[in-house]
This record gives sequence, structure tokens and C-alpha cells, in this order.
Amino acid sequence: MTHKFWLLGLVLGLNFHMVHAGNLLNKEDLIGSWVSTYQDRFGNLVIADDLSAQWFHKSGSKAILASFDDIQFFDDLMIITFPKEINPTLNKMVLGGWKNIEEKKIFGTLYMYLSKSRMITGTPISLRKE
Repeated sequence: MTHKFWLLGLVLGLNFHMVHAGNLLNKEDLIGSWVSTYQDRFGNLVIADDLSAQWFHKSGSKAILASFDDIQFFDDLMIITFPKEINPTLNKMVLGGWKNIEEKKIFGTLYMYLSKSRMITGTPISLRKE
């Protein structure tokens, strides 16, 4: 009897997962304002029509900018490099995302470097479209 309930739960769980599955974001989906899903731990990311980016850290400090030339796309991944000249650390975001009829989300990792060859940390990022 226990196996029947377990099997029923598995089938219903898979069905729920399939109903809410998302499609990969395209470049046009990325444009706009994104807010942290970690209780404002990360801050905001704004991606402009020209695919340049601005990162507003939670500390309220000045926006860190990345031009279109600082952004690369590999398949469904977006890599944003915020140049060291405008910030004490070199920051790179590696992001991917999905969408469904209810929402859009991007997630990935923020890597921080002291120099191009010296990484100091990486932290998870999760953002939802505002």
C-alpha cells in the first residue's frame, strides 16, 4: 500500500514539474530590470536594449557598468565582465535563465577576481524579472 502512495506522489510530482517547466531565455528576454530573489542580498541588474548592463549592488553604491563589448554569449549562457577599472575587483557574472507563462528568472554565479589570474570568491545569483 505504501508503494502505491509513493508511486502516485511520484507521478503527480512529475506532472506538476512538466506543467511548470520553462523555456530558455533568448537575448530579447534578458532586456529589462532584474531583482534579487535572495531578499535583496545581491542587488539589481539592468540590461539595456543594446545588451549593455548595469549592476546596482545592495550597498547602494554607484552602478557598475558593462558595455556590449564586455558581454559574451555562449549557447544559452551570458557572461558579463565588469571591468576592474571601475571597481576594486574584477567581477564576472555567468548567467542562464528560463521563462514560463508566469515569470522569468536568471541564475548563475558572480565571480570576483583581484586580477585576471587570481579569483577570490564566487557566490550564487538568482534574479527575477521586475
